[in-house]
Amino acid sequence: IRLPVVINGKQETFAFDTGFGSPLVLLRPTAERMGLKITPPPANAQAGPGKVLLDETEACTVTLLGRTETVPLNVLDPPFGVALEEAGIVGWPVLSREIVRFKATGNHEQLSIETVVPAEATGWLKARIVQGHTLMLEIPSRDDEPISLNVDTGAPDGVVLQADRFREWRKKNPRAGATLTARIQPAPGLMVSEEVWADEIALGQITLRNVPLVEGTPGDFRGVAPNTIAIVGMAALRRLDLVVDGRSGVAFVRPSQNLAGTYNHNRLGAVFVPRDAQSADLAAIVAPRSPAERAGVQDGDVLLKIDSMDVTEWRTKPGISPLSRFWTRPSGTRLTFTLKRGDKTM
Repeated sequence: IRLPVVINGKQETFAFDTGFGSPLVLLRPTAERMGLKITPPPANAQAGPGKVLLDETEACTVTLLGRTETVPLNVLDPPFGVALEEAGIVGWPVLSREIVRFKATGNHEQLSIETVVPAEATGWLKARIVQGHTLMLEIPSRDDEPISLNVDTGAPDGVVLQADRFREWRKKNPRAGATLTARIQPAPGLMVSEEVWADEIALGQITLRNVPLVEGTPGDFRGVAPNTIAIVGMAALRRLDLVVDGRSGVAFVRPSQNLAGTYNHNRLGAVFVPRDAQSADLAAIVAPRSPAERAGVQDGDVLLKIDSMDVTEWRTKPGISPLSRFWTRPSGTRLTFTLKRGDKTM
């Protein structure tokens, strides 16, 4: 979800991220392009659990949603080697006291600021907003024990489910279509998870249908409420109607009646990721019975080329990353890999 932000008289496009706890941050390339003075945090500063220390710009005149103030902005480094379209991120604290309506039609997301809660929404399921820096909803459950959901518009995923619950669901649905997904977060870093297609999943008294489901990691749930069972990303939010009344501390939610649009998943069934933060090699992790496995790709194979494109310079050459754009191409797409296995190239 994109929002216009005017900084020192120039309009930029920011991403609105309800899973981000800082009000407003600039991505470093934007701050450098604007010629802003950037100051690092104090040498003795320490980051809290699941957090990272951010640099800060000089004071800037910022206009967002009709309000203007002069403040310094935090500076965030984008994932290494990945070029992002947005200039920065608007976090949940900016809109947490407003009445915000989320609505999606197909792959188009809309966000509107309302003066009152729409009359139709008052008949939807009512959820309490858990006070905090991110958008957290406490949902009534069928066994009278409420559960919490973290709504994260900064995540493309569907439902990121707490690991034990994911495994329980997986045992009951062993034939669900599965692939792998790789995700980057500022503090935990790179995470590789199994992703499955859920025909139906109940999150408390909300039932979602035809939604991607990802196994969560400890890093996903660090710093959230103890009874949080899932993170709801954009692919799941497109299957919901949601009105958040930050003034009253309640939200209204129901499964959407609109078509959710397409979900560009990883049809390859493998990811190529660095073995650690310093590694330049992109090594394969392969899902069982996937197209990649059937083609002969094995765990640990190092990716050298996709068709004629040399991917070994992904850290330094713009335009190579993200490689996920290759795995989400239409069904039937053919790719030629050049791989290295030990001292053998194939």
